[in-house]
Amino acid sequence: MNNINLNATSSACRRSFRTYVILHELVHTRIKNHWRRSSGNKLDRILPRAKTLRRKLRQYKLGLS
Repeated sequence: MNNINLNATSSACRRSFRTYVILHELVHTRIKNHWRRSSGNKLDRILPRAKTLRRKLRQYKLGLS
């Protein structure tokens, strides 16, 4: 099943972070494992600033697995 659950923290984030989080989770509906290279490459093609946003999310302790 492809359920996506977002928490309250993600809804309070800047729009660019919310976009990243939602796209990140959508990529996981297509690529089931969490292997960073595979899902990261797909996300980078969809969202050119993905690496920068990922780094900033980790900096704010909001990183994704």
